[in-house]
Amino acid sequence: MLWLATNPLHWLRDDLQGLAWQATHPYWAPLLACCARYTPHLYTLTQAPAYWLLDLRSVQRLWRGHTDTLAAQLLGDCMAWAATHDVQNALHIGLGSSPWQAAARVQCVLHQTPSAPSGVYQTPAVDTLPLWTLPAVRPGLKALDAMGVRTWGALASIPRAGVMRRWGRGVIAQLDQAYALAETPCIAIPLSETFDARHDLPTEVMQVSELAGCAEALVQGMAAWLRVRHLEAEAIEWTWYSVRRQHAEHPASAATVVQVLRASEAHADARTWWRLSATHWDKQRLRQPVVALRLRVVSAQAQRLQTPSLFQALSTTGEATQERLGACLDRLQARLGAQAVRQPAEVDAIAPEHQQCWLPHTHQALPIAACAEPVKASHSTDVCEAAFSAAVDPRQAVYVHHIQRVEAMHRLRPPWLLESPQRLATKSERPVYGGDLSLLLGPERLEVLDWSKPTNAQSMALMRDYYVARSPKWGFVWIYKVPQTAHWYLHGLYE
Repeated sequence: MLWLATNPLHWLRDDLQGLAWQATHPYWAPLLACCARYTPHLYTLTQAPAYWLLDLRSVQRLWRGHTDTLAAQLLGDCMAWAATHDVQNALHIGLGSSPWQAAARVQCVLHQTPSAPSGVYQTPAVDTLPLWTLPAVRPGLKALDAMGVRTWGALASIPRAGVMRRWGRGVIAQLDQAYALAETPCIAIPLSETFDARHDLPTEVMQVSELAGCAEALVQGMAAWLRVRHLEAEAIEWTWYSVRRQHAEHPASAATVVQVLRASEAHADARTWWRLSATHWDKQRLRQPVVALRLRVVSAQAQRLQTPSLFQALSTTGEATQERLGACLDRLQARLGAQAVRQPAEVDAIAPEHQQCWLPHTHQALPIAACAEPVKASHSTDVCEAAFSAAVDPRQAVYVHHIQRVEAMHRLRPPWLLESPQRLATKSERPVYGGDLSLLLGPERLEVLDWSKPTNAQSMALMRDYYVARSPKWGFVWIYKVPQTAHWYLHGLYE
């Protein structure tokens, strides 16, 4: 069973309300996303456009050949979607080794028992399928019925030359397609490049809480579309339509509220997007009745196979799921305000305590100040060795040695700095912190001149000699000495 067929046209017959079943129909995109979660190969038959076909040949290995399990799960997803849209009719899914077999089994169920319950059908047997399920054979049904030929198996037992002479080559070609002896020509159903879904409410709504049901269904459809397209949403847009302007000449003028939500981390998690939307909606008050809700993906990026975050979301356990750090920060900012959630940013400064500042948490990466990097790509180890061997200019070798030393010192700086340097006690002019400190590496001099002051003893605004030291109690520490005062300070910790 390598093909799956379903008939959404019959399933949604009461909800179509005279609308054409095509890509512009509001139910088209959500159903297409449900099906495309299982296979990207979606088709429709040239002579039976009402049926959707899923080619399972490329995914059966993932299901270990149990395509009936896949079909049952797809049926559950579609029925869950139908429950949110008040679709009461039954959905029938047929399996077969060819597209015509899968579609014929669905046709048999609808013809024999129109009120049959939803389910996955793998019967009747191929040879017992009726001939009227093959469009190419229908012109000769009366003559074949008079001959007692009413099933696929009976037609296959007739000499092919006689059938071809009387009814044409198309009958034999379609019979071979039905038995999977030839490839069936199908029309691919393309998945939309953008997600833009709208849900019309059955009644006017004046409370934001009454929009939760349809809004969550739209978010679920968006998440399914993102997974199929292997994308992650960065920003989404909610639009509420007012009843007073729904008959406006321009559809855009009917929008009551347009709200754009951005996430600090792009993702495709429906629950996270819905929680962020619900947090923002807690502050909204409807001034006019709402009759429709629209969701659109404003910005998306390719799905990342790995995440650089150190805070990974845990697996789902019952109802509790640990969300990502970025999603948590987005909700806190929406609830407490932009200034309540801040994040660090690099600053181009010489003093270590000024190389970082705290800014409000934004949904886009903060611009990092371009620090002057004295080491360029040409100053690699190989180039440095070439400079020594060539010995063209002794000053170049001195400069390269200086650059290497500065790089080594920068790599040895501690990961944690104190909020303000702490002055250390001294013993025989040696610093003490949890015992006598042993100076291991240094000094590294940092010096900043304040050119706004006259050249005198006060012109040295900052001058420090940094050392890496070891404390008997606290391990490795980063300290410095002020040459003018000979005072020692603790500035960073390694452990």
